[in-house]
Amino acid sequence: MSLSHPVLVVGGGAVARALVTALAGSARLNAPIRIWARNPEQAKSIANAFDGPALCAVSDLSAAASGVGTIVICVSDDAIEQVASLLAGQLKQAASVTALHMSGYLGVAALAPLSSAGFETGAMHPIASIAMGSPQACFEGVYFGVSGSPSAMAEAEHLVDAIGGRAVSVKDAARGLYHGAAALLSGGVVALFAEAQRCLSEALGDTPEGSKNKAVARAILLGLLESTTENLSLSSPMNALTGPLSRGDHEVVKGHALAFEEANLERASKLHALLLETMVELVELRRASEK
Repeated sequence: MSLSHPVLVVGGGAVARALVTALAGSARLNAPIRIWARNPEQAKSIANAFDGPALCAVSDLSAAASGVGTIVICVSDDAIEQVASLLAGQLKQAASVTALHMSGYLGVAALAPLSSAGFETGAMHPIASIAMGSPQACFEGVYFGVSGSPSAMAEAEHLVDAIGGRAVSVKDAARGLYHGAAALLSGGVVALFAEAQRCLSEALGDTPEGSKNKAVARAILLGLLESTTENLSLSSPMNALTGPLSRGDHEVVKGHALAFEEANLERASKLHALLLETMVELVELRRASEK
């Protein structure tokens, strides 16, 4: 389906920039794109990255929202309701206008001022790590958690499809758990990587080249992470698990715990013990499946 009504993107951060980049590069979106941000320079910076009359930054919110069919709010969670109130006060005609936010945690209640004014409201959240400067194709194949009224969900699905993503329905009441799962993996992997890098850097030895050891440790762990991700892409967690526990080398597992303790790496020791619980469960599931 090709979208043709004007789309307003509200925000000037990494997510807003990534969304505008994807929308501007979509062959399935035949629509003018407007950008509004509290800081007009942020909106101009995004718009200036592209050529063509179909994309523009508008400094006046009322003018930016006039005549649009879809509004996508890309601001921090604590600012969404305030922005919704501003928009509700600016737009006189709410008929056929859909307002979406891109928060993963918040439900449609964050857009209550717009819903009360007659807007169709919903949410579309990309389950991806989006940083400033992410490429145009950063949403290609990415799943979006979509919630809201039937009309708003349909509009969100059309937008997601236009930028190459995949929409999956999430119950509004379950968005906290949905987003928690995503944050546990994304933020958890980064935090776990940092802790593993600290341990491996220390294992490489105390030398005047300590910073070099840290870089080497990072390179080693990136390779390990890549191979682990590849395993997960090919099989379930219980079959992707490798290492001493998966082989039944319990003395090695105990030795790891002792090594963390002797090195006074208390946080790594706690993480190791906690994650062992899940690893043991995965090993048990694998054994049960082989019977």
